[in-house]
Amino acid sequence: MIVRVLRGFGLLAVVVALTACALQGGMENETSLKTPRPASKALEQLMPQLIVGQDGAIHLFWQAVEPRTSWEILYARSQDSGATWQKPTTLLQADKETIVQGMTVAADAKGHLYAAWRQSDQATKKQHRLMLARSLDGGKRWEPARELAASANVGLPYLLVDDESSVYVAWLEGPLRGHRHLQFRTSVDHGETFTGESAGLKWADPTAELGLVNVRLASDGAGRLYVVWQETAKGSSSKIFLNRSVDYGRSWAEKPILVSPPGDSRFGARSPLIVTSPGGRVAVMWEQFDERAITLEDGKQETRLDKVLVVNRSLDEGQSWPATPIRLNVIDPATPQAVESLYWGLSADEQGHLYAVWAEGEDKELKRLLMAHSSDFGSSWSVPPVQLERTSPQGGQPGAPMIRHDNRGHVWVAWLEQIIRPAGWQVLMNGSEDHGQTWRRRAVFLADSAQPPEIIRSAPMIRADGDGRLFVAWSEGRHGIVITRSVDGGRSWLPQPVRIGLP
Repeated sequence: MIVRVLRGFGLLAVVVALTACALQGGMENETSLKTPRPASKALEQLMPQLIVGQDGAIHLFWQAVEPRTSWEILYARSQDSGATWQKPTTLLQADKETIVQGMTVAADAKGHLYAAWRQSDQATKKQHRLMLARSLDGGKRWEPARELAASANVGLPYLLVDDESSVYVAWLEGPLRGHRHLQFRTSVDHGETFTGESAGLKWADPTAELGLVNVRLASDGAGRLYVVWQETAKGSSSKIFLNRSVDYGRSWAEKPILVSPPGDSRFGARSPLIVTSPGGRVAVMWEQFDERAITLEDGKQETRLDKVLVVNRSLDEGQSWPATPIRLNVIDPATPQAVESLYWGLSADEQGHLYAVWAEGEDKELKRLLMAHSSDFGSSWSVPPVQLERTSPQGGQPGAPMIRHDNRGHVWVAWLEQIIRPAGWQVLMNGSEDHGQTWRRRAVFLADSAQPPEIIRSAPMIRADGDGRLFVAWSEGRHGIVITRSVDGGRSWLPQPVRIGLP
Protein backbone atom coordinates (compact mmCIF):
# COMPACT_ATOMS: atom_id res chain seq x y z
CA MET A 1 0.00 0.00 0.00
CA ILE A 2 1.21 3.49 -0.80
CA VAL A 3 -0.16 6.23 1.42
CA ARG A 4 0.43 9.60 -0.22
CA VAL A 5 0.16 12.64 2.04
CA LEU A 6 -0.60 15.89 0.25
CA ARG A 7 0.01 19.05 2.24
CA GLY A 8 -1.78 21.66 0.19
CA PHE A 9 -2.59 25.12 1.55
CA GLY A 10 -2.28 23.90 5.14
CA LEU A 11 -4.94 21.23 4.67
CA LEU A 12 -3.74 17.70 5.35
CA ALA A 13 -5.38 15.53 2.70
CA VAL A 14 -4.58 11.85 2.97
CA VAL A 15 -5.01 9.96 -0.27
CA VAL A 16 -4.77 6.20 0.00
CA ALA A 17 -3.85 4.36 -3.18
CA LEU A 18 -3.75 0.59 -3.09
CA THR A 19 -1.15 0.14 -5.80
CA ALA A 20 0.01 -3.27 -4.74
CA CYS A 21 -2.87 -5.11 -3.12
CA ALA A 22 -2.13 -8.79 -2.70
CA LEU A 23 -5.52 -10.27 -3.57
CA GLN A 24 -6.79 -13.25 -5.45
CA GLY A 25 -9.84 -13.35 -7.67
CA GLY A 26 -12.28 -14.55 -5.04
CA MET A 27 -15.33 -14.57 -7.34
CA GLU A 28 -14.66 -18.13 -8.47
CA ASN A 29 -18.22 -19.39 -8.25
CA GLU A 30 -21.71 -18.32 -7.27
CA THR A 31 -21.15 -19.14 -3.61
CA SER A 32 -17.76 -17.45 -3.31
CA LEU A 33 -18.88 -14.72 -0.87
CA LYS A 34 -17.17 -15.34 2.44
CA THR A 35 -17.28 -13.92 5.94
CA PRO A 36 -14.38 -11.48 6.35
CA ARG A 37 -11.70 -12.28 8.84
CA PRO A 38 -11.88 -10.54 12.24
CA ALA A 39 -10.61 -6.98 12.27
CA SER A 40 -7.30 -6.22 13.95
CA LYS A 41 -5.95 -2.98 15.35
CA ALA A 42 -3.76 -2.57 12.24
CA LEU A 43 -6.62 -3.03 9.75
CA GLU A 44 -7.37 0.01 7.62
CA GLN A 45 -10.77 0.10 5.90
CA LEU A 46 -10.54 2.43 2.97
CA MET A 47 -11.87 3.84 -0.30
CA PRO A 48 -15.62 3.11 -0.18
CA GLN A 49 -17.57 2.84 -3.43
CA LEU A 50 -21.35 3.27 -3.23
CA ILE A 51 -24.09 2.16 -5.63
CA VAL A 52 -27.76 3.07 -5.22
CA GLY A 53 -30.21 0.75 -6.98
CA GLN A 54 -33.71 1.59 -8.15
CA ASP A 55 -35.25 -1.12 -5.98
CA GLY A 56 -34.25 0.32 -2.60
CA ALA A 57 -31.02 -1.66 -2.49
CA ILE A 58 -27.78 0.09 -1.51
CA HIS A 59 -24.44 -1.55 -2.30
CA LEU A 60 -21.20 -0.66 -0.52
CA PHE A 61 -17.75 -1.87 -1.61
CA TRP A 62 -14.49 -1.04 0.17
CA GLN A 63 -10.94 -2.24 0.77
CA ALA A 64 -9.65 -3.70 4.03
CA VAL A 65 -5.87 -3.60 4.31
CA GLU A 66 -3.43 -4.79 6.94
CA PRO A 67 -0.07 -3.56 5.59
CA ARG A 68 2.32 -6.35 4.56
CA THR A 69 -0.11 -8.95 5.92
CA SER A 70 -3.42 -9.21 4.05
CA TRP A 71 -5.80 -7.43 1.69
CA GLU A 72 -9.50 -7.83 1.04
CA ILE A 73 -12.32 -6.27 -0.95
CA LEU A 74 -15.47 -6.24 1.19
CA TYR A 75 -19.10 -5.85 0.22
CA ALA A 76 -22.23 -4.99 2.22
CA ARG A 77 -25.83 -4.58 1.05
CA SER A 78 -28.91 -2.86 2.37
CA GLN A 79 -32.31 -3.84 0.94
CA ASP A 80 -34.33 -1.13 2.68
CA SER A 81 -32.70 2.10 1.47
CA GLY A 82 -29.98 2.05 4.09
CA ALA A 83 -32.16 1.53 7.17
CA THR A 84 -30.46 -1.80 7.98
CA TRP A 85 -27.37 -3.51 6.59
CA GLN A 86 -26.41 -7.12 6.10
CA LYS A 87 -23.09 -8.33 7.48
CA PRO A 88 -20.11 -7.64 5.19
CA THR A 89 -18.87 -10.41 2.92
CA THR A 90 -15.59 -10.82 1.07
CA LEU A 91 -15.49 -10.47 -2.70
CA LEU A 92 -11.71 -10.67 -3.18
CA GLN A 93 -9.52 -12.28 -0.56
CA ALA A 94 -5.84 -12.11 0.30
CA ASP A 95 -3.31 -14.17 -1.62
CA LYS A 96 0.44 -13.59 -1.45
CA GLU A 97 0.91 -14.70 -5.05
CA THR A 98 -1.52 -12.27 -6.65
CA ILE A 99 -1.88 -8.51 -6.94
CA VAL A 100 -5.20 -6.82 -7.70
CA GLN A 101 -5.30 -3.12 -8.57
CA GLY A 102 -7.82 -0.52 -9.62
CA MET A 103 -11.08 -2.20 -8.67
CA THR A 104 -14.07 -0.24 -9.96
CA VAL A 105 -17.79 -1.03 -9.71
CA ALA A 106 -20.97 -0.03 -11.56
CA ALA A 107 -24.66 -0.97 -11.86
CA ASP A 108 -27.35 -0.72 -14.53
CA ALA A 109 -31.02 0.24 -14.24
CA LYS A 110 -32.07 -3.40 -13.81
CA GLY A 111 -29.99 -3.92 -10.69
CA HIS A 112 -27.14 -5.85 -12.31
CA LEU A 113 -23.80 -5.20 -10.60
CA TYR A 114 -20.38 -5.23 -12.22
CA ALA A 115 -16.83 -5.16 -10.84
CA ALA A 116 -13.63 -4.83 -12.88
CA TRP A 117 -10.01 -4.99 -11.79
CA ARG A 118 -6.47 -5.78 -12.98
CA GLN A 119 -4.92 -8.95 -11.65
CA SER A 120 -1.19 -9.65 -11.78
CA ASP A 121 1.34 -12.22 -10.66
CA GLN A 122 3.01 -11.05 -7.44
CA ALA A 123 6.40 -12.58 -8.24
CA THR A 124 7.02 -11.30 -11.76
CA LYS A 125 4.51 -8.44 -12.12
CA LYS A 126 5.01 -8.80 -15.86
CA GLN A 127 1.76 -10.37 -16.95
CA HIS A 128 -1.50 -8.55 -16.23
CA ARG A 129 -5.06 -9.76 -16.72
CA LEU A 130 -8.11 -7.55 -16.91
CA MET A 131 -10.99 -9.22 -15.08
CA LEU A 132 -14.74 -8.60 -14.90
CA ALA A 133 -17.35 -10.13 -12.60
CA ARG A 134 -21.08 -9.53 -12.46
CA SER A 135 -24.11 -10.22 -10.29
CA LEU A 136 -27.55 -10.45 -11.89
CA ASP A 137 -29.52 -10.67 -8.64
CA GLY A 138 -28.55 -7.51 -6.80
CA GLY A 139 -25.34 -8.79 -5.26
CA LYS A 140 -26.62 -12.02 -3.70
CA ARG A 141 -24.53 -14.19 -6.02
CA TRP A 142 -21.58 -13.36 -8.24
CA GLU A 143 -20.76 -15.23 -11.41
CA PRO A 144 -17.22 -16.47 -12.11
CA ALA A 145 -14.87 -13.67 -13.07
CA ARG A 146 -13.87 -13.61 -16.74
CA GLU A 147 -10.72 -12.40 -18.43
CA LEU A 148 -11.16 -9.59 -20.97
CA ALA A 149 -7.52 -8.87 -21.78
CA ALA A 150 -4.06 -10.14 -20.93
CA SER A 151 -0.61 -8.72 -21.70
CA ALA A 152 2.47 -7.27 -20.04
CA ASN A 153 1.18 -3.73 -20.58
CA VAL A 154 -2.50 -3.82 -19.58
CA GLY A 155 -3.44 -0.74 -17.56
CA LEU A 156 -6.07 -0.30 -14.88
CA PRO A 157 -9.71 -0.65 -15.99
CA TYR A 158 -12.31 1.98 -16.76
CA LEU A 159 -15.87 0.68 -16.34
CA LEU A 160 -19.04 2.24 -17.79
CA VAL A 161 -22.60 0.89 -17.70
CA ASP A 162 -25.56 2.60 -19.36
CA ASP A 163 -29.27 2.39 -18.58
CA GLU A 164 -30.03 0.04 -21.47
CA SER A 165 -27.94 -3.11 -21.67
CA SER A 166 -24.41 -2.00 -22.54
CA VAL A 167 -21.26 -2.54 -20.51
CA TYR A 168 -17.99 -0.90 -21.54
CA VAL A 169 -14.54 -1.82 -20.25
CA ALA A 170 -11.52 0.22 -21.34
CA TRP A 171 -7.85 0.27 -20.41
CA LEU A 172 -4.60 1.90 -21.45
CA GLU A 173 -2.25 -0.42 -23.27
CA GLY A 174 1.48 0.12 -23.63
CA PRO A 175 4.64 0.67 -21.54
CA LEU A 176 4.07 2.80 -18.46
CA ARG A 177 6.47 5.51 -19.66
CA GLY A 178 5.99 4.86 -23.35
CA HIS A 179 3.28 5.62 -25.89
CA ARG A 180 -0.01 4.35 -24.47
CA HIS A 181 -3.25 3.90 -26.38
CA LEU A 182 -6.77 3.04 -25.18
CA GLN A 183 -8.42 -0.31 -25.79
CA PHE A 184 -12.18 -1.05 -25.55
CA ARG A 185 -14.32 -4.13 -25.08
CA THR A 186 -18.11 -3.73 -25.37
CA SER A 187 -21.11 -5.84 -24.35
CA VAL A 188 -24.66 -5.01 -25.46
CA ASP A 189 -26.30 -7.83 -23.45
CA HIS A 190 -25.58 -6.92 -19.81
CA GLY A 191 -22.08 -8.38 -19.91
CA GLU A 192 -23.13 -11.81 -21.18
CA THR A 193 -20.85 -11.55 -24.22
CA PHE A 194 -18.20 -9.04 -25.27
CA THR A 195 -16.84 -8.01 -28.62
CA GLY A 196 -14.10 -10.39 -29.68
CA GLU A 197 -11.64 -7.72 -30.75
CA SER A 198 -11.01 -4.59 -28.73
CA ALA A 199 -11.26 -1.25 -30.54
CA GLY A 200 -8.08 0.81 -30.31
CA LEU A 201 -7.88 4.57 -29.78
CA LYS A 202 -4.57 6.35 -30.37
CA TRP A 203 -3.15 9.79 -29.75
CA ALA A 204 -3.92 12.78 -31.95
CA ASP A 205 -0.39 14.09 -32.53
CA PRO A 206 2.19 11.64 -33.97
CA THR A 207 4.85 13.32 -31.82
CA ALA A 208 2.95 12.88 -28.54
CA GLU A 209 5.55 11.84 -25.98
CA LEU A 210 3.48 9.51 -23.78
CA GLY A 211 0.40 8.91 -25.88
CA LEU A 212 -2.86 9.26 -23.95
CA VAL A 213 -2.60 10.67 -20.40
CA ASN A 214 -5.29 11.35 -17.76
CA VAL A 215 -8.05 9.59 -19.69
CA ARG A 216 -11.74 10.07 -18.79
CA LEU A 217 -14.81 8.40 -20.33
CA ALA A 218 -18.50 9.20 -20.55
CA SER A 219 -21.59 7.68 -22.18
CA ASP A 220 -24.89 9.34 -23.10
CA GLY A 221 -26.86 6.09 -22.78
CA ALA A 222 -27.75 6.02 -26.48
CA GLY A 223 -24.73 4.19 -27.82
CA ARG A 224 -22.52 7.29 -27.99
CA LEU A 225 -19.25 7.19 -26.08
CA TYR A 226 -16.82 10.03 -25.45
CA VAL A 227 -13.18 9.88 -24.39
CA VAL A 228 -11.08 12.89 -23.38
CA TRP A 229 -7.40 12.89 -22.56
CA GLN A 230 -4.34 15.03 -22.05
CA GLU A 231 -1.62 14.89 -24.68
CA THR A 232 1.80 16.54 -24.86
CA ALA A 233 3.66 16.72 -28.14
CA LYS A 234 7.44 17.03 -28.19
CA GLY A 235 8.47 20.64 -27.58
CA SER A 236 4.87 21.74 -27.00
CA SER A 237 2.46 22.29 -24.11
CA SER A 238 -0.24 19.83 -23.13
CA LYS A 239 -3.66 19.92 -24.81
CA ILE A 240 -7.04 18.25 -24.30
CA PHE A 241 -8.41 16.03 -27.08
CA LEU A 242 -11.70 14.18 -27.50
CA ASN A 243 -12.79 11.24 -29.61
CA ARG A 244 -16.30 9.83 -30.00
CA SER A 245 -18.02 6.63 -30.97
CA VAL A 246 -21.62 6.37 -32.16
CA ASP A 247 -21.76 2.56 -32.25
CA TYR A 248 -21.20 1.50 -28.63
CA GLY A 249 -17.41 1.78 -28.83
CA ARG A 250 -16.92 -0.59 -31.77
CA SER A 251 -15.41 2.15 -33.93
CA TRP A 252 -14.18 5.69 -33.38
CA ALA A 253 -13.81 8.89 -35.36
CA GLU A 254 -10.71 8.84 -37.52
CA LYS A 255 -9.42 12.19 -36.24
CA PRO A 256 -9.68 13.33 -32.58
CA ILE A 257 -11.01 16.82 -31.85
CA LEU A 258 -9.09 19.53 -29.99
CA VAL A 259 -11.17 20.72 -27.03
CA SER A 260 -8.70 23.12 -25.41
CA PRO A 261 -7.79 26.37 -27.22
CA PRO A 262 -5.79 26.10 -30.45
CA GLY A 263 -2.23 27.31 -30.52
CA ASP A 264 0.59 26.58 -28.13
CA SER A 265 -0.12 27.85 -24.64
CA ARG A 266 2.92 28.20 -22.41
CA PHE A 267 1.37 26.32 -19.52
CA GLY A 268 -1.06 23.96 -21.23
CA ALA A 269 -4.25 22.17 -20.21
CA ARG A 270 -4.29 19.12 -17.94
CA SER A 271 -6.44 16.60 -16.09
CA PRO A 272 -9.80 16.78 -17.90
CA LEU A 273 -13.22 15.75 -16.59
CA ILE A 274 -16.17 15.02 -18.90
CA VAL A 275 -19.96 14.90 -18.46
CA THR A 276 -22.88 14.45 -20.86
CA SER A 277 -26.52 15.53 -20.98
CA PRO A 278 -29.38 14.46 -23.29
CA GLY A 279 -29.62 16.14 -26.67
CA GLY A 280 -25.99 15.63 -27.64
CA ARG A 281 -24.56 17.97 -24.99
CA VAL A 282 -21.01 17.30 -23.79
CA ALA A 283 -18.90 19.38 -21.35
CA VAL A 284 -15.22 19.12 -20.43
CA MET A 285 -13.47 20.77 -17.48
CA TRP A 286 -9.71 20.98 -16.94
CA GLU A 287 -6.99 22.88 -15.10
CA GLN A 288 -4.42 25.23 -16.56
CA PHE A 289 -2.02 27.95 -15.41
CA ASP A 290 -2.78 31.58 -16.25
CA GLU A 291 -0.27 34.41 -15.98
CA ARG A 292 -1.25 37.48 -13.96
CA ALA A 293 0.77 40.68 -13.60
CA ILE A 294 0.74 42.44 -10.21
CA THR A 295 2.23 45.71 -8.99
CA LEU A 296 4.15 45.59 -5.72
CA GLU A 297 4.15 48.36 -3.12
CA ASP A 298 7.46 49.69 -4.45
CA GLY A 299 5.95 49.91 -7.95
CA LYS A 300 7.79 46.91 -9.36
CA GLN A 301 5.96 44.49 -11.65
CA GLU A 302 5.88 40.76 -10.99
CA THR A 303 4.08 37.79 -12.51
CA ARG A 304 1.95 35.23 -10.72
CA LEU A 305 0.91 31.85 -12.09
CA ASP A 306 -2.64 31.04 -11.02
CA LYS A 307 -3.87 27.46 -11.38
CA VAL A 308 -7.41 27.94 -12.64
CA LEU A 309 -10.28 25.84 -13.95
CA VAL A 310 -11.95 26.22 -17.33
CA VAL A 311 -14.94 24.58 -19.03
CA ASN A 312 -15.73 24.05 -22.70
CA ARG A 313 -18.89 22.50 -24.14
CA SER A 314 -20.36 21.05 -27.30
CA LEU A 315 -24.04 21.03 -28.26
CA ASP A 316 -23.70 18.66 -31.24
CA GLU A 317 -22.49 15.36 -29.77
CA GLY A 318 -18.91 16.56 -29.37
CA GLN A 319 -18.35 17.48 -33.00
CA SER A 320 -17.69 21.22 -32.57
CA TRP A 321 -16.36 23.30 -29.66
CA PRO A 322 -15.95 27.05 -29.05
CA ALA A 323 -12.38 28.24 -29.59
CA THR A 324 -12.40 30.07 -26.24
CA PRO A 325 -13.51 28.16 -23.13
CA ILE A 326 -14.85 29.90 -20.02
CA ARG A 327 -12.69 30.33 -16.93
CA LEU A 328 -14.53 29.68 -13.66
CA ASN A 329 -12.17 31.35 -11.17
CA VAL A 330 -12.84 35.01 -10.39
CA ILE A 331 -9.53 36.40 -9.10
CA ASP A 332 -8.89 39.89 -7.79
CA PRO A 333 -6.05 41.23 -9.98
CA ALA A 334 -4.47 42.81 -6.89
CA THR A 335 -4.16 39.50 -4.99
CA PRO A 336 -0.42 39.32 -4.21
CA GLN A 337 -0.17 35.55 -3.93
CA ALA A 338 -0.67 32.97 -6.66
CA VAL A 339 -4.12 31.35 -6.54
CA GLU A 340 -4.43 27.57 -6.77
CA SER A 341 -7.50 25.39 -7.36
CA LEU A 342 -7.79 21.79 -6.14
CA TYR A 343 -10.32 18.96 -5.85
CA TRP A 344 -12.59 20.04 -8.68
CA GLY A 345 -15.74 18.28 -9.83
CA LEU A 346 -18.29 18.69 -12.62
CA SER A 347 -21.88 17.46 -12.90
CA ALA A 348 -24.69 17.83 -15.48
CA ASP A 349 -28.43 17.22 -15.20
CA GLU A 350 -30.90 16.23 -17.91
CA GLN A 351 -32.23 19.79 -18.36
CA GLY A 352 -28.90 21.24 -19.43
CA HIS A 353 -27.68 22.63 -16.11
CA LEU A 354 -23.98 22.32 -15.29
CA TYR A 355 -22.57 22.39 -11.76
CA ALA A 356 -18.90 22.85 -10.83
CA VAL A 357 -17.24 22.72 -7.43
CA TRP A 358 -13.64 23.22 -6.31
CA ALA A 359 -11.45 24.31 -3.40
CA GLU A 360 -9.29 27.40 -3.79
CA GLY A 361 -6.68 29.28 -1.81
CA GLU A 362 -3.44 31.20 -1.71
CA ASP A 363 -0.09 30.90 0.02
CA LYS A 364 -0.40 27.14 0.61
CA GLU A 365 -3.70 27.35 2.45
CA LEU A 366 -7.15 26.39 1.21
CA LYS A 367 -9.59 29.14 2.08
CA ARG A 368 -12.65 28.86 -0.14
CA LEU A 369 -15.02 26.12 -1.28
CA LEU A 370 -16.58 27.42 -4.49
CA MET A 371 -19.58 26.33 -6.52
CA ALA A 372 -20.58 27.74 -9.92
CA HIS A 373 -23.65 26.84 -11.97
CA SER A 374 -24.74 27.29 -15.57
CA SER A 375 -28.34 27.15 -16.77
CA ASP A 376 -27.41 27.04 -20.48
CA PHE A 377 -24.98 24.13 -20.47
CA GLY A 378 -21.83 26.16 -20.11
CA SER A 379 -22.48 29.13 -22.40
CA SER A 380 -22.49 31.35 -19.29
CA TRP A 381 -21.77 30.81 -15.59
CA SER A 382 -22.81 32.36 -12.30
CA VAL A 383 -20.51 35.19 -11.19
CA PRO A 384 -19.18 35.27 -8.59
CA PRO A 385 -19.23 31.60 -7.50
CA VAL A 386 -21.02 30.66 -4.28
CA GLN A 387 -18.66 30.36 -1.29
CA LEU A 388 -19.92 27.27 0.51
CA GLU A 389 -17.24 27.44 3.21
CA ARG A 390 -19.14 30.41 4.64
CA THR A 391 -22.01 28.05 5.55
CA SER A 392 -19.82 25.95 7.85
CA PRO A 393 -20.66 26.30 11.57
CA GLN A 394 -16.96 25.85 12.42
CA GLY A 395 -15.25 27.81 9.66
CA GLY A 396 -12.35 25.40 9.17
CA GLN A 397 -10.26 24.72 6.10
CA PRO A 398 -12.31 23.03 3.35
CA GLY A 399 -11.24 20.34 0.93
CA ALA A 400 -12.12 17.23 -1.07
CA PRO A 401 -15.66 18.21 -2.17
CA MET A 402 -18.00 15.92 -4.10
CA ILE A 403 -21.05 17.21 -5.98
CA ARG A 404 -24.26 15.41 -6.95
CA HIS A 405 -27.65 16.43 -8.34
CA ASP A 406 -31.03 15.06 -9.32
CA ASN A 407 -33.23 16.17 -12.21
CA ARG A 408 -35.57 18.26 -10.06
CA GLY A 409 -33.24 21.15 -9.35
CA HIS A 410 -31.60 19.70 -6.24
CA VAL A 411 -27.81 19.93 -5.92
CA TRP A 412 -25.70 18.66 -3.01
CA VAL A 413 -22.07 19.15 -2.04
CA ALA A 414 -20.30 17.17 0.69
CA TRP A 415 -16.77 17.99 1.79
CA LEU A 416 -14.12 17.46 4.43
CA GLU A 417 -13.15 20.25 6.77
CA GLN A 418 -10.18 20.55 9.06
CA ILE A 419 -11.31 22.23 12.26
CA ILE A 420 -9.32 23.67 15.15
CA ARG A 421 -11.41 22.90 18.26
CA PRO A 422 -11.62 20.01 18.71
CA ALA A 423 -8.75 19.44 16.30
CA GLY A 424 -9.57 16.97 13.57
CA TRP A 425 -11.76 16.26 10.57
CA GLN A 426 -15.44 16.74 9.98
CA VAL A 427 -17.74 15.86 7.08
CA LEU A 428 -20.19 18.56 6.00
CA MET A 429 -23.10 18.74 3.56
CA ASN A 430 -25.04 21.59 2.03
CA GLY A 431 -27.83 21.58 -0.54
CA SER A 432 -29.66 23.74 -3.05
CA GLU A 433 -33.21 23.37 -4.34
CA ASP A 434 -32.98 25.81 -7.26
CA HIS A 435 -30.19 24.42 -9.47
CA GLY A 436 -27.43 25.80 -7.26
CA GLN A 437 -28.53 29.44 -7.24
CA THR A 438 -29.14 29.60 -3.48
CA TRP A 439 -27.95 27.34 -0.66
CA ARG A 440 -28.96 26.68 2.91
CA ARG A 441 -27.55 29.17 5.40
CA ARG A 442 -25.93 26.43 7.47
CA ALA A 443 -24.17 23.29 6.33
CA VAL A 444 -24.86 20.11 8.32
CA PHE A 445 -22.25 18.01 10.11
CA LEU A 446 -22.67 14.42 8.96
CA ALA A 447 -20.15 12.76 11.26
CA ASP A 448 -21.23 12.21 14.85
CA SER A 449 -17.99 13.77 16.11
CA ALA A 450 -14.74 15.21 14.82
CA GLN A 451 -12.07 12.57 14.22
CA PRO A 452 -8.44 13.06 15.24
CA PRO A 453 -6.09 14.29 12.49
CA GLU A 454 -4.31 10.94 12.28
CA ILE A 455 -7.49 9.10 11.29
CA ILE A 456 -7.35 8.35 7.57
CA ARG A 457 -10.47 9.64 5.87
CA SER A 458 -11.45 9.39 2.24
CA ALA A 459 -13.30 12.10 0.40
CA PRO A 460 -17.03 11.68 1.07
CA MET A 461 -19.01 9.84 -1.61
CA ILE A 462 -22.58 10.99 -2.34
CA ARG A 463 -25.33 9.02 -4.05
CA ALA A 464 -29.03 9.83 -4.58
CA ASP A 465 -31.93 7.59 -5.56
CA GLY A 466 -34.05 10.21 -7.35
CA ASP A 467 -36.81 10.08 -4.71
CA GLY A 468 -35.31 12.42 -2.14
CA ARG A 469 -33.09 9.87 -0.42
CA LEU A 470 -29.39 10.70 -0.10
CA PHE A 471 -26.51 8.50 1.01
CA VAL A 472 -23.02 9.63 2.01
CA ALA A 473 -20.15 7.27 2.82
CA TRP A 474 -16.56 7.90 3.87
CA SER A 475 -13.62 6.08 5.42
CA GLU A 476 -12.32 6.54 8.94
CA GLY A 477 -9.42 4.14 8.55
CA ARG A 478 -9.19 1.75 11.51
CA HIS A 479 -12.59 2.94 12.72
CA GLY A 480 -14.31 1.45 9.67
CA ILE A 481 -16.52 2.73 6.87
CA VAL A 482 -19.17 5.25 7.89
CA ILE A 483 -22.45 5.82 6.06
CA THR A 484 -25.41 8.07 6.75
CA ARG A 485 -28.63 8.86 4.91
CA SER A 486 -31.34 11.45 4.50
CA VAL A 487 -34.90 10.69 3.39
CA ASP A 488 -35.91 14.33 2.84
CA GLY A 489 -33.42 15.61 0.29
CA GLY A 490 -30.69 16.41 2.79
CA ARG A 491 -32.68 18.55 5.24
CA SER A 492 -32.20 16.04 8.07
CA TRP A 493 -29.87 13.11 8.63
CA LEU A 494 -29.48 10.13 10.92
CA PRO A 495 -28.69 11.31 14.47
CA GLN A 496 -25.79 8.88 14.46
CA PRO A 497 -24.18 7.47 11.28
CA VAL A 498 -23.77 3.73 10.78
CA ARG A 499 -20.33 2.16 11.01
CA ILE A 500 -19.80 -0.84 8.76
CA GLY A 501 -16.86 -3.18 8.54
CA LEU A 502 -16.00 -3.61 12.20
CA PRO A 503 -17.27 -6.50 14.38
